[in-house]
Amino acid sequence: MSWEDKIFCGRELVPAIITDCENGEVLMLAYMNRESFKKTLETGKTWFFRVRETLSGTKAKRADTGSMLNR
Repeated sequence: MSWEDKIFCGRELVPAIITDCENGEVLMLAYMNRESFKKTLETGKTWFFRVRETLSGTKAKRADTGSMLNR
């Protein structure tokens, strides 16, 4: 079992908590799928899975922009 499989444990999405790098304050809770998780590690920016609700139902969309990930 890979480390990625251990993180996702059979789930499609995992929670990602974004905190202020200086004081640790929680800024945001979002969700990552495998694609956004891998892209975050590759680019150094945070990428999230985004779902947009419409009147006709729910459509899954991939976020096209990321925010800087402090390392």
